[in-house]
Amino acid sequence: MSNRAALVILTACLAGGCAGSVPESAGSGGGGPGADAPCPPEKLVCVGDPDGHVVCRCQGELWDCSKYPEKCEENQPPTTATAPPVSPMPQGGGTYRCETSSAGPLLGAASAFNVFVLGDLDKSGSDTEGRMAVGGNAKLAGYSVGTALTNSNGARDDLIVGGNLTFNGGTVPNGNAAYGVSASLSGVSFPNGSARQAKPLNFAGAGAELKQTSAKLAAMAPNGSTFTAFSQVQLKGSAAQVNVFKVDGAALSSASSLSVAAPAGSTVIVNVGGADVQMSSVGYSISGTDRQRVLFNFHQATTLHFEGVGLEGSVLAPHAKVEFSNGNINGVLAAGSLSGPGENHEHPFDGCAPAL
Repeated sequence: MSNRAALVILTACLAGGCAGSVPESAGSGGGGPGADAPCPPEKLVCVGDPDGHVVCRCQGELWDCSKYPEKCEENQPPTTATAPPVSPMPQGGGTYRCETSSAGPLLGAASAFNVFVLGDLDKSGSDTEGRMAVGGNAKLAGYSVGTALTNSNGARDDLIVGGNLTFNGGTVPNGNAAYGVSASLSGVSFPNGSARQAKPLNFAGAGAELKQTSAKLAAMAPNGSTFTAFSQVQLKGSAAQVNVFKVDGAALSSASSLSVAAPAGSTVIVNVGGADVQMSSVGYSISGTDRQRVLFNFHQATTLHFEGVGLEGSVLAPHAKVEFSNGNINGVLAAGSLSGPGENHEHPFDGCAPAL
């Protein structure tokens, strides 16, 4: 933002256009100024949000100039004022439509699974509600696979491992386990299925397709609006069929809240850049569309860390080593490798395949 633009916004703030409220801690001798003192001009920073409001902060804390004008009226807006970066809105990617001819599911073979890992997997002490597929070796302990599925009476493979399966304590309650090389099973039950040696999936082909899909989605120009400031990431789209957003991985890694708004029934593609991305204790909200139509495409990530999240949507990270410390992902997780006890909830991706 230019100094002139910052000056205009700050002037609006001082005229009574700020949003927010003065925190109780402002007068406690903590990070904010005293309760009876105006905000130092060099500490007062204001910026516009996507809804046209002006949000001000004094030393990092919300500051309400309209409610407490005496806190601001003595300050003159500095000509060197700065504001957090705001992505251009809208980003001008045009209109995308859903492919309706012969296109298969956007995530290919992974669409039929709750967790789809191209390499190795190491998980314990939790569960995956849907089906799980692992192209390399899998280590499971105190774990359940397919708990939210219907009883297949042995007709469905709910756990598929291309390499070696080591499973100590747990259950596959509604289907079978298939392993490609060897299996070490201890204290594992299959009440409605069995374990057998078989290779029902072509992981090499599925992996190549996922990587190609990730690259194609990343090449789509954004047509939705992205707002990043004050540790918030807000995504707003208005396209009826497909809304595409671009988010910097560093902004997402430092975010404390993430919101997605798009028309009901529309597909949302969130392309996240950066090789090393983390989501930790992020509050999430979605409006209009639903989690089964939201896909986060970490197309550059080689390391991806989730901690304390309740992510509403599916994740495509075919190159990434995913560390899932705790929390839950409510959608498909397709990754390069996976470790950690985080839970995977069965909410299949139901978004359309954009016509690329």
